[in-house]
Amino acid sequence: MIYTMERRHYFGSGSMESRWEVHEYSHRCPSGDLPEGKLVYSCKAKKEASAYCKAHGIEPQPRFIAPEED
Repeated sequence: MIYTMERRHYFGSGSMESRWEVHEYSHRCPSGDLPEGKLVYSCKAKKEASAYCKAHGIEPQPRFIAPEED
């Protein structure tokens, strides 16, 4: 499994809320992107998300990795 830690912004009713989310992905596409992720944890502080990852032995990876060129 591939895990990422991402900051997301949600808008509604004239306000904005920011959250840190840990997502789980099954594979990476040849283009370098991660399709169809599953949210496994959400919180308000990056520290909390980092603590969750550490407690569950998760090493977050970048959301996108550019494909290698020949």
